[in-house]
Amino acid sequence: PESLTPAQKTVFEQLVAGRGKILGPYRVWIHSPEIAARMESLGTYLNKRSTLSTREVEIGILVIAAHWRSRYVINAHIKAGMECGLSLKAYNDIQVGDFLEVFEIQEIARTL
Repeated sequence: PESLTPAQKTVFEQLVAGRGKILGPYRVWIHSPEIAARMESLGTYLNKRSTLSTREVEIGILVIAAHWRSRYVINAHIKAGMECGLSLKAYNDIQVGDFLEVFEIQEIARTL
């Protein structure tokens, strides 16, 4: 952290506060503080603030990681995927062009 610019140091501190440490891609992105900050913002939104369930987020991450053959991302997310109900068999069966239905139907009482 001593060799970071003031902008990098600010983003570094935000990342450590939010994630506990600087993980894989952020070690590269920190060289462009604006990219690192925006990727952190997007990641936090998708993981914590969107209407997607944890299962839906992990499916999306793993499908994209498989498409790009990103071993780092797969290894980083496979445990979380299994913890939210994905099976390795189902994951390995996903093929390019498959239509994935990952939603759950919920009945919500209408209020006026």
